[in-house]
Amino acid sequence: MIATMRKKITFTRWLSLFVLIGLLALPNKSFSQRGQHVIDSMIAEIPKHMDSSLSKLFHDISQNYMSRNSDSGIEYGFKALSVAEKAGWEKGKADAYGVLGMHYHEKADFPASLSYVFKALKIYEEQKNTDGINVCTLFIGDIYFNTLNLEKALSYFNVALKRAEACNDPKLRSSCLTRIALIFKAKKEDSVAQVYFDRAIQVAKEYHLQSEENAALANMAMLFSEMKKYGAALEIHHKLLNYYTYGSTNWVVVYGSIGQAYLEVAKDSVYVNHGDRLIPVTRVAKADSAIRYLLRGVEGSIATGQLNNAYEFSKSLSEAYELRGGHQEALARYKTYILLRDSALSNDKRLGFAAQETKRETDLKEKQVQINKLALSEKRNERIIFIIGLALLALTVIVIYSYFSAQKKTNRLQRETLRQKEILMKEVHHRVKNNLQVVGTLLDLQLNTVSDEIARQAIKESASRLKAMSLIHQQLYQQEDITQIECANFATYLHTQLNAIFNKGGVEITWNNKMPLTMLDIDTAVPLGLIINELITNSYKYAFNSATGSIDISLIQEPGGYKLFYKDSGPGLPQGMDTAKLKSLGMTIIKSLSKQIGGAFAYRAEERTFIITFRDAETMKADA
Repeated sequence: MIATMRKKITFTRWLSLFVLIGLLALPNKSFSQRGQHVIDSMIAEIPKHMDSSLSKLFHDISQNYMSRNSDSGIEYGFKALSVAEKAGWEKGKADAYGVLGMHYHEKADFPASLSYVFKALKIYEEQKNTDGINVCTLFIGDIYFNTLNLEKALSYFNVALKRAEACNDPKLRSSCLTRIALIFKAKKEDSVAQVYFDRAIQVAKEYHLQSEENAALANMAMLFSEMKKYGAALEIHHKLLNYYTYGSTNWVVVYGSIGQAYLEVAKDSVYVNHGDRLIPVTRVAKADSAIRYLLRGVEGSIATGQLNNAYEFSKSLSEAYELRGGHQEALARYKTYILLRDSALSNDKRLGFAAQETKRETDLKEKQVQINKLALSEKRNERIIFIIGLALLALTVIVIYSYFSAQKKTNRLQRETLRQKEILMKEVHHRVKNNLQVVGTLLDLQLNTVSDEIARQAIKESASRLKAMSLIHQQLYQQEDITQIECANFATYLHTQLNAIFNKGGVEITWNNKMPLTMLDIDTAVPLGLIINELITNSYKYAFNSATGSIDISLIQEPGGYKLFYKDSGPGLPQGMDTAKLKSLGMTIIKSLSKQIGGAFAYRAEERTFIITFRDAETMKADA
């Protein structure tokens, strides 16, 4: 059956995945039902054994949730990753990281998306997987482009272009050239952008790549509109209509774009001299053309679920009616634009982040200036004492060579020593993780022999605490920096793990992780991880008495420390209960660990929220 599923879902190449994302994004009811049917069929085929086939199946299910349900897609992405890790299947791990990166990109969580795609890229590079490297490189460029880090995006697109040329991949070449053109378009370097668009179209035509040619043409048409070359833009748009199915997503976008082009023509060519008067000649005709196309563009965009295009076309439609003199209709269309815009922006959580990396280049330039000054000084001295200069130069060369040779050897030994220490520490974390898992397995085995429900619950909770500590050591030996843990991703991993342990009643739990990317040292991360483990376990034990539930967790950094906020959808602690008098093991652990990390535990009854204040090891050391 797994072999049959592989024939049905051929997503071994990520470029094919991009096409799938586009298809799944179509709000066509029959297609959506077929997609859900595929997912349901795949879930029914999940085998009982944990191997690479199961990881591939989880990966395929996660892909089918793309543009449909990112949370479910992420859940199955983590399952695929977990199985691949247990099976020791490196490509499966890379594929899982890749699909997780795409789902987080769908959720506009760009830092998380970038983190997972870099992990996938690292494995693909180790395995020399050309397709994986190419798609990861291109996708990283797309993420930087979406966050307006244009220089970073351009560097990755150029790397992808060189790889495409080296492996003779015309499809990738055309895609890279189009993206580079969009970078220069965003930087307002229109002539350079047009050159790259022309190159992309030429490659696509040469190899009969119609979709890549259409993408380059559509973007070039928008460039021509910005350059006020409306005739050229309209010619391209009308040509593109012949390539797309009537009423499809792309057809609607092109149709609305034609309306926007006619609107710009109407704005720019409103009056002409006629004797001693100015007579409107093209305003009415062009505005009418704009209205005709924009009306269809708005209707089609709403029908296909393209809210961003719908509100942009609505705004242009309002302007067209205003040019035409239809003030009431213009006002009505502007109100529609406001409603559609608010609806679209309410789902937009785009995060902007950009980094500057110019210090190294500046230092190199300063060193070069110093070298040039030294060379000039040596040239003057050489004219005065030529013979002495030659002798000193020879001596200097010998000394410098000896010094740098010794320094190079010392640096090499230091790097090797450091590398060995890192390997040793990773091995220690790996062994600790394995030992904790062995103890957890023994507890699981013991659970099968215990009938008393109280004892069973105690064993389950003890096992979950061991697995929380095991998860921290697992993350440490799997990442480059073995001294820190990224808190947000760890909390999500931990919730996924605890959900599998305690959620036996089919309760649908919504996990709202609002924690920013925060790196914590291991001395802080271990106690904090156990605190989060106790809070989540407590929620599953007491909070969820219906078919659905939710958990909200967030973290803020304050001067001198952090605050962790935790809340579930349950009724909370009884009114008036004094948390200082709670003597349960879980509460005792939370209070003790809070003090261990220099903080305190509190409960805000009116909001049913637990608050943990704490400090990291470096802050505590400084205060001491």
